[in-house]
Amino acid sequence: MWRRVALCLLPLAAMTGCTTIGDFPPDGRAPVSVACKQGVACNVAVGSECFTFLCKALVAEEVNIERGETRAATTLTWHLPQATELRFASDGIVFDAAGFSCHQLNAKEFQCVDSAEVGRHKYTVRLEWRGHSFRPLDPWVVNK
Repeated sequence: MWRRVALCLLPLAAMTGCTTIGDFPPDGRAPVSVACKQGVACNVAVGSECFTFLCKALVAEEVNIERGETRAATTLTWHLPQATELRFASDGIVFDAAGFSCHQLNAKEFQCVDSAEVGRHKYTVRLEWRGHSFRPLDPWVVNK
């Protein structure tokens, strides 16, 4: 019986293919990095890529912030597309380093104020979909 079910689902899986949800370039891939300027609002797209029933979260590997002469803080906002059922977990963005103050704006947006020192700062992105957690992502914010 399981063999018949598998044979029936195989064409469905082939038709489903790969779907990318997020504000990404036309090729559907998350950018390797996002460039921002110190003191200017910085927006980071978060999305997902699904192949049949398997999905993974996507976000840029690095957010690069060009520092100026002053020590102005930079506000970073991570956005999920409105058309998806993805949600940020209550601890959706967490930094390992001091100098970041983060809070959830709503289920689709998370915001942090970056007043950290120059350097690479690892953070974790946690997403949920219908009560299930995605594998956490561990990208970087690089203050230059």
